[in-house]
Amino acid sequence: MGAGCCKSDDAHPISRTHGHKIAPFQLDSNRDHQKELTELTLTENTFNNSQIIWQRGDLVGEGVYGKVYQAMNLNTGELLAVKSYKLNHDEEIAQKELISIKRELLILKFLDHPNIIKYFQVDYESNTNTIDILIEYVPSGSMLNLLQKYRVFSESVIRNYTKQLLDGLDYLHSNEVIHRDLKSANILITENSTLKLTDFGCSRRFDSNVSSQSKSFKGSPYWMSPEMVTNTGHSYPSDIWSLGCLVIEMASGRPPWSNYSKFSKDVLRLIAKPGNMPDMPRVSSSLMDFISRCLQRDPEKRATAKELLAHEFIIVTPPAKCYDSIRTSANNLSVNSSHNGKISDMKKEL
Repeated sequence: MGAGCCKSDDAHPISRTHGHKIAPFQLDSNRDHQKELTELTLTENTFNNSQIIWQRGDLVGEGVYGKVYQAMNLNTGELLAVKSYKLNHDEEIAQKELISIKRELLILKFLDHPNIIKYFQVDYESNTNTIDILIEYVPSGSMLNLLQKYRVFSESVIRNYTKQLLDGLDYLHSNEVIHRDLKSANILITENSTLKLTDFGCSRRFDSNVSSQSKSFKGSPYWMSPEMVTNTGHSYPSDIWSLGCLVIEMASGRPPWSNYSKFSKDVLRLIAKPGNMPDMPRVSSSLMDFISRCLQRDPEKRATAKELLAHEFIIVTPPAKCYDSIRTSANNLSVNSSHNGKISDMKKEL
């Protein structure tokens, strides 16, 4: 069982720095990547002003780029998640991996929002050439796990989850960050139904002083926007398209386009073809309108996260007639004298 090589004289609680803007990304591609990693670790330790002594636990997830372990903070007993990246032995490939990891760190460490996974620390183990990123541990699993278990969500659940996703996206976009890989597997859900956006490996910060469009190809096919697929330049609206795809997935139990093909090339071809739209689930008119606002093929016509937070599907309130029905029921109650006081109090509240 491995452990992080972090030592500290005093036990410090996990802490984060708040209110910082994301720093510009800079990396000298000609420098030795081990030196870069050593400097990155030192920089991060200075940033946190504390070092977490931790011990690696069980493997809880595995992806293309690395593995995720449960871990324990040996100072406090708090459980953490550790994203572990073993760099390639090839120097050129390792350098590209390092660039991607450092870009994720430079974004993630400055984000501070209840619907975004918390970052704590990064460590580099030179003997194994491994980078370990310590983040918040969410044992309940992902939205994908819940969909596999419950198949579809009710509109009330969709409303709750979508509202939280919009809050997180509005925060990201306000801080000039686009997620670029929004999908059910990258959304963790706590036991009290709080959503956490995670996996910022594809994310990018848009500098307002330079081009506002990216032409890099990032994301997962079923959730990718047409402009991402056609490589015509994308920005924040691309996340909104992915959100619309997520809502379809929550309502139908499967991602859009998945009924046509399981092959990425086929899905990308479908998305790229002008006029093509995914099949819509059977939902209420307000939810259907919400989805259509997200899935405008022209990104300039797509609603923003802030606009969608004001959509009728999100801000819906119980109809007044429901309260009228409750009032009528209270007035018609026939009770004995011992309960009269309580019923009178209830009528006043209504």
